[in-house]
Amino acid sequence: MKAFRYLTALGLGAAVSFAEAAAPPSVQAQTTDSTETTAFVATHLVPDLLRPEASDASPERSPTSQANPPAQEQVALSVQGLVAMEAIANPNQTTPNTSPAKVAIESEAPAQAVPVAAPADPIETEFLREPPPKTPAPASAQARPEAPLPQVAPAPDKPAAQAPAPVPAKATVDSAPKGTSLLDSQPNLFRPNNPDDVRVDKTETISLEQAIEIARQNTPRVRVLQLQVEQADAAIREARAALSPQVSTSTGLTQSGSANRTEQIYNETDDIPRGNADTTTKTHSTRLDANARIDYNIFQPGRSAAIRASEKRKEQAQLALNQDLSQLRLDVSQDYYGVQEADEQVKISASAVESALKSLQDAQALERAGVGTRFAVLQAEVQLANEEQNRINAISRQNQTRRALARRLSVPENFGVSSSDTVQAAGEWKTSLEDSIIVAYRNRVELDTQLLGREISDAQREIALAATRPRLGAFAQMGPQFDFTDQRRGDNDSDATSRTGTRSGQIDYSIGLQFRWTFLDGGAAKASARQRELDKAIAEEQFETARNTVRQEVENAFYSIQANFNNISTAKKGVQQAASALRLARLRFQAGVGTQSEVVDAERDLTTARGNEVTAILNYNRALVQMRRATGETLAAPAYESPVYEEASDRTPR
Repeated sequence: MKAFRYLTALGLGAAVSFAEAAAPPSVQAQTTDSTETTAFVATHLVPDLLRPEASDASPERSPTSQANPPAQEQVALSVQGLVAMEAIANPNQTTPNTSPAKVAIESEAPAQAVPVAAPADPIETEFLREPPPKTPAPASAQARPEAPLPQVAPAPDKPAAQAPAPVPAKATVDSAPKGTSLLDSQPNLFRPNNPDDVRVDKTETISLEQAIEIARQNTPRVRVLQLQVEQADAAIREARAALSPQVSTSTGLTQSGSANRTEQIYNETDDIPRGNADTTTKTHSTRLDANARIDYNIFQPGRSAAIRASEKRKEQAQLALNQDLSQLRLDVSQDYYGVQEADEQVKISASAVESALKSLQDAQALERAGVGTRFAVLQAEVQLANEEQNRINAISRQNQTRRALARRLSVPENFGVSSSDTVQAAGEWKTSLEDSIIVAYRNRVELDTQLLGREISDAQREIALAATRPRLGAFAQMGPQFDFTDQRRGDNDSDATSRTGTRSGQIDYSIGLQFRWTFLDGGAAKASARQRELDKAIAEEQFETARNTVRQEVENAFYSIQANFNNISTAKKGVQQAASALRLARLRFQAGVGTQSEVVDAERDLTTARGNEVTAILNYNRALVQMRRATGETLAAPAYESPVYEEASDRTPR
């Protein structure tokens, strides 16, 4: 009997609604509002049709009735869905036309009835809120005189980022470099051989400014370039040493000896016999000599060119350091934005899982009420499984991006990092495209590097031609020499001995000029000079290529800033529209006039819209930092301790 009453009420409501919706405009103008008619049906007919019989008047509901919603609740749900459908079909209808019958529906509906418009999910509300503003990092001082950089309009102030901890003491290869600071010890030659040494047991939450500062002090690539600058400075001192005379000394101490034995076999003179003579002679001599020499190149072609080339190489090394610091800011910012995007994707995936779970619960409720299908439940279960997989993949991507940022920052092995900044626009680029290009031409070190390459090629050409030019040098040399000789002679027959000692000394000196001129070398010098001329021509062509590349980078960043700035507002509207579409799709499904496929599509659209919003904001920030890189903004070189050569082998990697 209850089922019959329920079907009758549902049929009356649906018939009235669809009949009035299908009526011609002339008929609709003469009739009352369809929503009021539907509400009248729900107010007057539903209570009569669903009035409990005497057998069902028990104040306590049976377990079966508790498991399944009452018929009155189901009809109220259907009627509310029809009311929502009528509101969609008649958007011009205003609230003052609401009849008392509509209010009666809300007052007479049971407490367990599903509301018409469910409130937005907490995660959804979080994505729709505007994030708090943020102040971008100020431009660091340039390492060389440059044109002023275009100003980026900052966001409102936010609390200053916490300064990184001080640099810990240097680590040796015998102990793990674990500590409480994200700044790695330098140099770090430790090779982990224990799982505890590489286990990430600490995670620090840092801002973008902190990440850039940590990378500036930790990155080995920056320290290598600093060492190369110091190398170039030492090369300058080496080249300038050719301007000074060369002084050399040498000293020698020589001790020598000899032993000689002479035996006279016969000596016949005038037939007078004589005895045999047997003598032994021993001689020891000691020589001490010294020598001092001074050489000076009075005229040496290519000497000034070598000094000039070494000075230009140092400038090139300094420009390479500035270029790397500028690229480091870009790389760290890109990795940091990647972490932010991964974090937001995890939140979006979690929200999508909650939304899919809610849709599954709605489908299961309608199936239990007898107005839903098993197919709709299966669709909801598939959607929930897909969203759960997306969430797992998002978490994996989050872990990967965090480790990529940790590697970029060169933090210790046992440290992990995560982002603390909210996803928001980092500022506004107010400089015009033309002014940005001019500033980039003035500041980009890539152009100066090519110009220095031309000057180095000119200097190397002079050095090559110097091989066939005359050279003139002067020298002076002086050397004392001392000799001491000890000679002993003995007669083996008579045991008579004699000893003689001599001592001598002398001083030698010389002074003069040396002239050298290689007339012919087979054309080697000219061929080498020609190579340097071609190097200069190559540098000139590369300058034009670098200039075109600089302009392209500025233009790409500028257009990307404009596009993503517009995409931010469009994406925000898309999120709001997708959220509204999802609520309406659920209402239609709950009212029985929609399908589960519509809900699934709406959930997918909302997830995509949220991802588009995050992508638009982060792409805008990426374009902004690319513009700063394109216009030549760089970082100050970090302070470092110049290495000292150590005889001990404890610095050798194991």
